[in-house]
Amino acid sequence: MVSVDPITGVSNAKSFSRYLKEEWRCAYSARQSLALMIIDLGIPSMLINDEKESDKIIRLACDEMKRFARRSGDLVGRYDNEKFAILLVNTDLENARKLAEKLLQLLQQTFEPIRAQHKTIDQHSKQVGINIGVASALPMPGIGSDDLVFRAEQALKGALKKNIAGK
Repeated sequence: MVSVDPITGVSNAKSFSRYLKEEWRCAYSARQSLALMIIDLGIPSMLINDEKESDKIIRLACDEMKRFARRSGDLVGRYDNEKFAILLVNTDLENARKLAEKLLQLLQQTFEPIRAQHKTIDQHSKQVGINIGVASALPMPGIGSDDLVFRAEQALKGALKKNIAGK
């Protein structure tokens, strides 16, 4: 049973973590890869201070992620405040990266009307920054679901550094 985050309509963090562990065991038995995306929505501070607008952005993103991860076994969950996770069953790293690129494009398109709505604000401050960390693993003895989470977090840190360095 999945418990739902009331603002987003996706799995809450605790429920997502339980589900990940269950799917890890299933993937181990089936000898299938699991992939994990951690998505960081960098909501500009001027929008964070407007809770209604911030929640709207988060709901829009989650609605898009739910439409995106619609295969049986895939799950979208809240990971942290502005961070979300998508578990992709039977998905290797190459395919997970391709899917992350598609998701990034979908989210950028989703946020385009928000950017247009805030025309008077400086271009950089109004953009919702989207960063995605991706990892995949084939469950084996001695490797747990926490290792997959760690790898995805490290990939997200790399994505954040890359975007900061590129500005």
